Amino acid sequence: MFTRISNFTYGAYRIANIDTVGANNNIDLILHIQKYENECLRLVLGECLYEDLMSNVEKDADGYYKLKDSVDAKYGWLLFGHKYEYDCSCDSQCKNKIWQGLVREVAEIENTKIFETVMSSYIYFNWSLNYRTLNVGVGEAKGTASNTVVENTRNKRVDAWNKMVQDVSFGFTNANVSLYQFLDHFKDDFPSAERVCFKTMTYYD
Repeated sequence: MFTRISNFTYGAYRIANIDTVGANNNIDLILHIQKYENECLRLVLGECLYEDLMSNVEKDADGYYKLKDSVDAKYGWLLFGHKYEYDCSCDSQCKNKIWQGLVREVAEIENTKIFETVMSSYIYFNWSLNYRTLNVGVGEAKGTASNTVVENTRNKRVDAWNKMVQDVSFGFTNANVSLYQFLDHFKDDFPSAERVCFKTMTYYD
């Protein structure tokens, strides 16, 4: 898998207790990562580009995917990002564009690199959806905690979905482009890419 467990130990999509050694829900999270990362990549890339990408990666010593030696540079662009020039025929004088990659290095702590992935927000969305309630044998239940106010999980779930749509479809108004904008700019390198017309969600959906 590309997505590290560390994606969910901080920030907006933090999942409780997984940063504790021996946490019981680590196995559940790993299953979610593997299942929904695969699902997300097939969804946003299309089956042919997904298979093409996966044929050019292999597992490292820690079990995460890395590029094989001597692969075409375009797979490194797709995975880890690419800065390039593109004339969009707009008013801006700057032609620089940045695709941040499906896998992004965001920090380094004690010589350990921290990565985030485009797929992590999709994984969190499904984690939150699947754990809205817990099966307790006699039905479904919601957990409670003392000195806290219970808040609906919908808001963060919607935020996660919209973040994925932003990264994949829309990009940003500055130099940062979305996955689909990047693939459009390099359509000759990725002719098998397919696209899905994603829609954002509101807190009332």
